[in-house]
Amino acid sequence: YISPADKDEILGDIPGEGLKMNVDIEPIGALGIPINGGVAFPIGEIRSAIAIGVTMGFEGEIPKDMFELFLFGNEFEEARLDAGKDGAYDISDWDGSGWGVGTFNWSAAKAFMPAQLKPYLSEFSAGATLKISTGLYAEIIESGGTGLVSRVSGTDVDAWLRTQSAETGIGFGLDFGVAGVTKNRKATFSLGVLNLLDTFSWSSGVRQEKFFVGASDLRITRFADEDSRAIEDVLDNGDVDGDGDIDFSKLVSEDSFSRSLPAMMRLGVAYQAMPRLTVVGNWDQAFSD
Repeated sequence: YISPADKDEILGDIPGEGLKMNVDIEPIGALGIPINGGVAFPIGEIRSAIAIGVTMGFEGEIPKDMFELFLFGNEFEEARLDAGKDGAYDISDWDGSGWGVGTFNWSAAKAFMPAQLKPYLSEFSAGATLKISTGLYAEIIESGGTGLVSRVSGTDVDAWLRTQSAETGIGFGLDFGVAGVTKNRKATFSLGVLNLLDTFSWSSGVRQEKFFVGASDLRITRFADEDSRAIEDVLDNGDVDGDGDIDFSKLVSEDSFSRSLPAMMRLGVAYQAMPRLTVVGNWDQAFSD
C-alpha cells in the first residue's frame, strides 16, 4: 500500500522536466563469458590489438505528469488551476533513443621518447584505434500536443510524437591518444581524443513515422451508448491512409539518415599509492551534445 504521503514523496523526487534515464548494457554470452574482448600482438616495433565490443542501451525522458496520473489519477481542470498547476497534464513531451551496436576495433601504438619529455618520463607512446560498427537504432525526433485536460463535460486528449528507426547501419570512427609513465614509475598519464572522426549511416529498414492521438469530450457515458460507435465518435484522428479505419500512425519517410558520436577528450591518471593499491581516475570532456 502506498499512502498519499508516499506518493507525494515519490513525485517530489522527479524533476519538473521529467524522469531522465540513461542505461548501457554490455551483454554476456554463453556460459557467462563476456562478449566484449580481444587479443594483442606485435607487428615489428608496433604494438597492435584487435577487439570486439557489443553494447545495447537506451536513454530518454518521461513527462512528470505521467507519474502524477499513475499515482493520483486525473483531476478536473478547475481543481488543478485552483492548486496553482497547469490545467492540462503534460503527456506529450517525450524524448529518447535506443540502440544495439557491435564494434570491431583495431588499435596500433608505438613507443618512443620525445627529447622534451625524457627528463620526466620513463616510457611514452602514441597510438590510434580504427572502429567499424554496425547495429540497429531508434529515436524520438520530436513530440508535442496540448496534453490531457479533464473537464466535467468530458476529457480532451492531444498528443503526438515522430520517431525514426533503422534495422541496419554501418559506422566508422577514429580515436587518437598518447600515454606516458613517470620516472619513478608510480604514475601513468594518458590523453585521448575519442570519436574525432566518427560517422554512422543508417540506411536499411529505415522508417520515420508519426504516432498521434486526439479526442474531444471523452467520457464514459458515450461508450455506454449502444447507438454510438464508441471510440470512433470521440477520436479526432481520422482516416489517414484511406482504408476506412481510424489511424494512430502514418509513415512519413523511408530516407536514410546519419548520426555521429560527439568528439570527446579523455584525460586519465593512474597512481600507485601503495605496492598493492593503484588509484585511477578519468576526466571526460565532450565537445558537443
